[in-house]
Amino acid sequence: EYLKWDKTDLKFTAKYPADYTALPAEQNTKEKLTSADYMEGAVDYSDAGIPSDRILSIGLERKNVLVRIKIKSYNDQYDKDVNKINFVTIGEGSVWGGSDRLDMVSKPLVQSEDGTIKDETFSEGTIGYTYSGIVLSNDSRRNDLRFIRLQVAGTPLPAELEVRGVPVLEAGHAYTFDLIIGKNSATIGSVNVNEWGTGATISDGETDPVDTWDGKTVTAFATKDADGNELGNTEENPILISSCAQLAYLSEHVKNGEKYENTYFKLTDDLNLAGKSWRPIGYKSASGTSDTPFCGTFDGDRHEIMGLRVDANSNCLGLFGYIKSTYLKNLKISSADINSTGDYAAILCGYAEEANISNCSVSGKVKIEHTTAGGLVAYLKNSNMSNCTAEVEVTSQHNVGGLCGKIDCGIIEKCTVLPGSSTMAVIPNSYNPNMGGLIGYIGSDGNDVSQIGYCNTYAKVSGFGNVGGAIGYVDADNSHQIGECTVYGDVSVSLPSGKTNFGIGGFVGILKYKTGKPEFSKCGFNGTITNADGTSLAKGSIYGAFVGVDDSNATFTGCWYYSDKTGELSSVGTGVKDKDYKGIEAKNSRR
Repeated sequence: EYLKWDKTDLKFTAKYPADYTALPAEQNTKEKLTSADYMEGAVDYSDAGIPSDRILSIGLERKNVLVRIKIKSYNDQYDKDVNKINFVTIGEGSVWGGSDRLDMVSKPLVQSEDGTIKDETFSEGTIGYTYSGIVLSNDSRRNDLRFIRLQVAGTPLPAELEVRGVPVLEAGHAYTFDLIIGKNSATIGSVNVNEWGTGATISDGETDPVDTWDGKTVTAFATKDADGNELGNTEENPILISSCAQLAYLSEHVKNGEKYENTYFKLTDDLNLAGKSWRPIGYKSASGTSDTPFCGTFDGDRHEIMGLRVDANSNCLGLFGYIKSTYLKNLKISSADINSTGDYAAILCGYAEEANISNCSVSGKVKIEHTTAGGLVAYLKNSNMSNCTAEVEVTSQHNVGGLCGKIDCGIIEKCTVLPGSSTMAVIPNSYNPNMGGLIGYIGSDGNDVSQIGYCNTYAKVSGFGNVGGAIGYVDADNSHQIGECTVYGDVSVSLPSGKTNFGIGGFVGILKYKTGKPEFSKCGFNGTITNADGTSLAKGSIYGAFVGVDDSNATFTGCWYYSDKTGELSSVGTGVKDKDYKGIEAKNSRR
């Protein structure tokens, strides 16, 4: 009858079915199938307020995938009037790739050719029958797992058949696989993909339409159309890349010195690099004498590149190594693994100079043993980045950030480091780490300022050095501008004994030098700060709830942190004498 709000947060979440905890293996009735159709939703009334009718309306989004297996035909060695299909199962493992090798759907829903639902005791089907089950989504192809299993009873002999290789299965979609039964194998004839009601048909005979790389093949892309006209000279008439081998061709030609200035490329399909060792597109040498940058425009057209792996022991690592005067946009990279002893490593690009990057998202891991590492870009120099996201684990010895390891004279706006992310600095041989949930180091190489706006981070930041929930180190020789950014992740530090020359803060680790006048406006810290060993933080030293150490002319307006989450820490650990820090407000998250 009554609702009592015990906090001011007006964000509501909902799920259906309410008692859903795990995917049921038995789905052989309509009710059981429905119980596997898990949905989530959320609504935020913080700005608009509770509706006048007091009714909360939440749209739900499907999180699982509907798979239908339709028996299309038998090969010639079977008598279609005699043979029957038994014991159809879908998927392997409680999760894709998990240690549990049981069937994900052991009893699917069975329908005859006219759509009639068979009861739970039904076993034998034939041509035209459909077996439906709801499975977990899968963002990368798994060739090592079983997708479909069934038994054939009849002539020439009973057989247990499998289809191996789990395709990419996108949440909220329905897939119908036409199955052709042979003597020794079952194969997929065509695939129909819908958004649970609307969609398009794929009928090219492939189980998975995503092109998968073998790690070796390089194929030239077309530079002229069918009429002999040049491609790539305008955005409306780009060079089209439709395969991994063509993308590898681009990498090879950039390596050989082709910059592709004023040339436009567009990705036309999702690609799977399949964990094969990838040579980044473009390279920047330490001396600068043998640089081979990519200088064209690359439009991902909202397609996805999966399975990126870079393990070269060199500099400038990622899908792109070195880009200059470039525009990268509308690209998703998932399940990436960047691991090297070099410098400047990230998933999208190692070194971006005079570039524009927008509407890109990445997920995966980045780990290098030397200096600068980022989730999206390692070093952003005189470049802009907007509307990008990263779900990453980034580890390095020096400049580490969820978005960028280091930025000089750049602009980053409306970018987010997603929940589940982390940045970490390992104990180095000779470096002083700078690490943040967004950016490790904001430098002042040049006269222009860097601007960071409307960015959020949920990353857990852990390690030692100059540590900030958002930014590790700000070189205040330039008047950088940081506004409307919020940290939702926690900060955990582990300083070696005797190390006191660092700064650890909820938002910024350290601000240093006084030539410029950086501005921080409406930025907040909504996390905790702890010592990894569980000991208390030294109040009024290098630890601050918002800024660890301030030795600059920076100003703060409308900034905040939650004092109930940061304990007795003051807003600034060590600040400038007689400086006004009233622009950093201590709030209480429970009010």
